[in-house]
Amino acid sequence: MKKDNKAAQVKLKKQIKSLKQKSSQKATKDETAPDSSTTNDSGKWPFYKNERFTYIVQIPPNWSKTHSQNGDGITLAKGGQKILVYGTNDYDEHETLSNHLDIEYGNKAVEGNQIVSKTEFETENATGFYVKTKSEEFYIYKSSDYFVYIYVESSAKALTKEIQKKIAESFQVQGE
Repeated sequence: MKKDNKAAQVKLKKQIKSLKQKSSQKATKDETAPDSSTTNDSGKWPFYKNERFTYIVQIPPNWSKTHSQNGDGITLAKGGQKILVYGTNDYDEHETLSNHLDIEYGNKAVEGNQIVSKTEFETENATGFYVKTKSEEFYIYKSSDYFVYIYVESSAKALTKEIQKKIAESFQVQGE
């Protein structure tokens, strides 16, 4: 058991190093640099590792970070803006992301929060969906048997679009 844990830690360190290298390479390749007031925020983005739901994402520096007590994820905040990154096992009966979204948000149609659009989103590390409903927008991925959301209210979306996208692009399931 300890050997498996040690091997997983070594693999995780390699993944983080690889992500850091890709992030710095991507920054030099981008033809249109994002507005420095949104995504740059003084340089390097640290990694947030969630043990409970086995995922890693990069998070913006200089944003306050509040970890949930139950280990679901983290809330990032700056100047009244919030981005939530969290996992959930409430939906583990759904085998696919698409099935999960159809069932969960199909039921919410009565509440007026049905899906307006659902776009498959791929990164080097994972495949998920970018979802818009009438009141929210989020990225969602599957991490092992769990779902991981990168969520912001639509009212704050314009201010956090590039930041949310960068967090989503850095998403990686541990151990893959």
